Amino acid sequence: MSRNELIYNFIEAMREISRATSYLANDDLGLEEFLILDIVSESGSCSMKDIVDSLSIPASTATGIVDRLVSRDFVERSHSYEDRRKVVLQLTPAGHDAHTRYRQEALSSVEDALSHLSDEEIRSLLNIINKLLPHVSKPQ
Repeated sequence: MSRNELIYNFIEAMREISRATSYLANDDLGLEEFLILDIVSESGSCSMKDIVDSLSIPASTATGIVDRLVSRDFVERSHSYEDRRKVVLQLTPAGHDAHTRYRQEALSSVEDALSHLSDEEIRSLLNIINKLLPHVSKPQ
């Protein structure tokens, strides 16, 4: 198999993995919503700029997703005490519950998928992914 064929097969495999993992976004919580809950949960509180930078998405997209999370009472917005222009996000109790539930569902699903691999195969897969990641640019 030529290098071009290998690259094409790699792209197809990545597309299939992307399609297969789209189940992580369910009717309760979309993937982007979960990622924002995850960022806010990890930091305790964060700014909209933190969200935009972490996810490499436009500010308008982040604002729309956060608006949905606020309307569902998962996240609350407030202004920074140091700089009133800065919007700070924090999880509400409902947001914490949704994040915990979704994280457990995602963990269980990935655990099921990886159950078909040995520990050594998982280590090899992680080594390859970690070697590839520094060379993959984030979309702008």
